[in-house]
Formats: sequence, structure tokens, C-alpha cells
Amino acid sequence: MLDTYLAIVSHPLFFTFIALCGGVYLLLSLTSLSTEKIANPAAWLRQHYVGAILLAVGGLFVGALCFYLVEIALNVPLLVDRLTVEINTSKTDKQPENLRNLAYAIATLIAVLAGSATVFFSSLRVWMNERNTRATEQGLLNDKLSTAFADLHAMRQITKNGESIWEEDIIRRIAAISQLEGFTLEDPTLIPRLARHLSVYAREVSLNQPDNEKPPQDLRRARLRQWLSKNRRKRNDLEKAVQTLGRFSAQAQQHGVAFQINLDGANLSGLNLGGLNLSGANLTAANLAGANLLGANLENATLIATDLTAANLRSADLTNANVSAAILVDANLLNSTGWSGEALTFAEEQDAVLDEIQAKVAAHFQAMMNDHP
Repeated sequence: MLDTYLAIVSHPLFFTFIALCGGVYLLLSLTSLSTEKIANPAAWLRQHYVGAILLAVGGLFVGALCFYLVEIALNVPLLVDRLTVEINTSKTDKQPENLRNLAYAIATLIAVLAGSATVFFSSLRVWMNERNTRATEQGLLNDKLSTAFADLHAMRQITKNGESIWEEDIIRRIAAISQLEGFTLEDPTLIPRLARHLSVYAREVSLNQPDNEKPPQDLRRARLRQWLSKNRRKRNDLEKAVQTLGRFSAQAQQHGVAFQINLDGANLSGLNLGGLNLSGANLTAANLAGANLLGANLENATLIATDLTAANLRSADLTNANVSAAILVDANLLNSTGWSGEALTFAEEQDAVLDEIQAKVAAHFQAMMNDHP
């Protein structure tokens, strides 16, 4: 065992190997590479392809150095000495063929060593070119984002009753939102930045959301929802923005990107938000009256004082959602999950539509409260 240890530590390439391993580790650090499991190898390779190339070159260089280059460097002086001996021999013993072969061998080996020395500089040039390319791409992306952000506030001039007026260009705004969503498909790390911008846009635009006509007092449940569905007015660009935020949330979970949808106080009445991932969203004091939230993911969402009058929450997931002081008058809660007994009792008192299991949970909670006031 001791002999093996001494043989390893006394090997002329031992410390060279240690130094090369340190260089590889440094390369991993500088290029932000990681040994953790990669969720999307294709996307990772597009982002870190230069680091991967440099790592491969480093590995090949280490192999070449350990198996060939060191031996070549050690043998070149021996060949030069052999050539010197051949030159200094007497004329009668000189063999021109040997001189020529030794000269060719020395020239070839020196050329290999010189070529190996350029590997570092070639790799450095590749890295610098990649940096320049990335900076150029970032500049182009910023230009595209600036154009899309500007289009979110696009206006158009029309003639109405012989008078030229300006109005919001809803088509261009929807196209801008779609363009922003396309950027996140290429680079998911943009999601938090774009989500913040779209959240602000949705909150501000919702202030101009048309006020829906108040329903008659005698309408309840299905008739009330039918009336709201028929008479609701909504902005298509606002609906598109919130739907995009929901898709951002689903995409962010796939790529491990953290962000929060903030629609605090937004007027989202009558919007079609069915099937969206709104987990963790801040919907405090938002107006979701008559909104379609069929199958929506509202896990960990904040719904404090949120108006959910006649909203369709069928099959929605409200696990750990905070519904304190929420308005649930005539809301459809059939097959929705995540409700506490207290929340279901509160909803039942507001005449929300509960399924059989939810009604039993509410009744059980109410009985417990009566037994232990």
C-alpha cells in the first residue's frame, strides 16, 4: 500500500494532474456550469455551449498532455542530442539518411508542441467571440422588448362622426402581449421581469374596465350567472394579459423560476380564466365577479376580500388559499378542492353552490362550533 502511494505521489505528472483538475474546476465556476441534474438539456446547451466546448477542449488537452505532449517535450532534447552526435561523427561514419530523419522528427515534434500551445489562445478567442455575440443578442432583445412594451400602450387615430379621435389599439396591444410570451418560450429567465410588467399593465388597464350593469336583486345562482355571462363587458387585452400571466406561472414551475402574479385590487370581472395556473397569485380585493375560473389552480393564492360573486370555481384547486372576507355570493364551488370547513361554512352562508361532500364538511364544522362555542 505504501509503495503504491509513493509511486503515485512521486510520479512526475502527479502535480500536473492536480493543477489540471483545479483548472477544470475553475472553468466550471467561470462558465456557470453545474453538475446538478439538468431539467432541459437542449436549453442548457444553447445557453452554455461555449462553456461545454471549452470543457471538452480542456479534457482533450489534459489527455493529450498526459499521454503525448509531456513525452514529446522530454524526447525532443534527446533527439537534438542524437542529431548533434550524428553531426560530430567522422565523415566516414556519417549517414545522411539518419541526419535527415532526425531533423524531420525534431521539426515535427516541435510543430506539435507549438500547435498545442495555441489551443489556449484559440479557446480564449472562442470565449471572447461568444461574449461579443451574447452582448449583441442582449442588445437586440432589449430593443425588441422596448418595442413590445411601447405597443402595450398603442393608440390609433380614427374618424368618428366626421371628427378625428384617438382610441386604444387593442389589436396591437394583444399582439404585443403575444410577443412577450414568445420571448419567455425562448428564455424562461425573462418570466419574472415580464410578469411584473404585465401585472402592472393588467392592474392599470383594469381601472378602465367597463363597469358592468348591476344585476337585478331577484336573480340568484344559475340565473344570476347566466345574466352576468350575457351582460358582462370586458377588455380583450386585459383578459389576454391575465391569461398570459397564468401560462407564465405554469412555465415557470417547469423551469424552476420563482415569481408572483400581483393583481391586487384589479377589476377582472367577467374574464375567462378557466384552467389557468394562478398559484400563489395576489388577488387581494380583486373583482372576479362572474369570472370563469373553471379548473383553475389557485393553490396558495391570496383571495382576501376578493369579490367572487357568481364566479365559476368548479373543479378549481384552492389548497392553502386565503379566502378571508371573500365575497362568495352564488359562487359555483362544485368539485373544487382545498376548502377548509370554516371557509365552506362561510361560503354556504352566502348561498354559494356546494356539492354533497362540501355540504357535509360545512355541516360537520358548524356542528363542532355549536358543541364548542
